[in-house]
Amino acid sequence: MRLLSKIVIVMCVLSPIVSQAAIVTSACETVVAVENALASNGIVYIYLSPNVGSPCLSAGGASVLQFEVGQGLVTNTNINSIVATALAAYTAGHQLMVQYDNSTASCFGQTISIGGPNGSGALCP
Repeated sequence: MRLLSKIVIVMCVLSPIVSQAAIVTSACETVVAVENALASNGIVYIYLSPNVGSPCLSAGGASVLQFEVGQGLVTNTNINSIVATALAAYTAGHQLMVQYDNSTASCFGQTISIGGPNGSGALCP
């Protein structure tokens, strides 16, 4: 019984650490499609190539990152600027970098930047 109690205590202490989101920054990516589904399900889907990899969903060889109000840093205030930034990169042919949560297959986006995130030292063409 004592061993079981110790195991339960260790699991309770470690569970917040294990369940934390893993926020990663993509390499320079090309936007191949933008799906604005805000009216139907409140999500903007941005399709990126090359594929950012597992566990993110993919469609036609491109990664699908989701930007949803309430997930991560996405709010009602900034969701439209995220759509505008993705569309600007798509229409101008510029690459961008995205910070996203790769702890689930939904890969919820956090930030998006044409040319690379502020302070990263990375610049995309």
